[in-house]
Amino acid sequence: MSGEFEKYAVYWVPKSSDALARFGVSWTGWCAERGEHRTRGEFPGVSVDIPAITRQVWRHGFHAIIKAPFRLRAGRGRFSVEHALDQVIDEIVAFRLPRLRLAVIGGSVAALVPHQNCAALGALVDRVGEAMAPLDAAPHDQAAPTNGFAEAQAPAPNGIMPGITGEDVESLVQLPVAEAHRFHMPLTDPLSLEIAFEVMEELRPLLEPMLGEPRRLHDVALMGDPGEGRPLRVLQRYDLSDTPVRRGANPLPCHGPKVLVPTLGTPIAATDIAI
Repeated sequence: MSGEFEKYAVYWVPKSSDALARFGVSWTGWCAERGEHRTRGEFPGVSVDIPAITRQVWRHGFHAIIKAPFRLRAGRGRFSVEHALDQVIDEIVAFRLPRLRLAVIGGSVAALVPHQNCAALGALVDRVGEAMAPLDAAPHDQAAPTNGFAEAQAPAPNGIMPGITGEDVESLVQLPVAEAHRFHMPLTDPLSLEIAFEVMEELRPLLEPMLGEPRRLHDVALMGDPGEGRPLRVLQRYDLSDTPVRRGANPLPCHGPKVLVPTLGTPIAATDIAI
């Protein structure tokens, strides 16, 4: 164990002002922002046993994975993670998050996923992953961790998973095992395919009004995992810039030779990922 936490992670955790965040705290019974247990909410129309289908999910709180939980290499500590995030966040611009939709992903997990590809989102995941790689104790020739979720079921010969027909196919997202850590917001542990779809359909009336709201991804959260089955919590939030910044050097007037000091905040042209 390195420092006070067994593992660290980088998640997107909706802020409490977002109705989706309030739903997530009520659904999981854990507020990662404040590190507090909360009373589970009542969800009209949901017939499944919520604690029973969220035994793994609850301790992570309601989140989307940017960098899945990882152990630090020997000699590294929390400061190393914070420093790496400080450096990389300067390079990333806030962007509009594609509308989220309900889906069933590999391992039969009901989850929220972006309804379309987003280059800015992919770049964020990749860049944070690159920054954390030198700190990660895991061998880098292996697939990234999947947050404990099982490998996806094999599709049937016709390309459709057994028991899935008609409109259900549009709600099925098959993430390859190596991609299962990519941006998604798990709502359940791995379930049977039938129960996963049942949960998704029962949650649809509750979540659809929230999913239509526009959202910007303007910060990421450093998470601490204390281990031994205890829940993760937000250690620090890192705000993304509205415009890219360039590290530069500006002279300051003085009575001796010119002294160059590094400054931040010189704006450069916004890219097409800034909304």
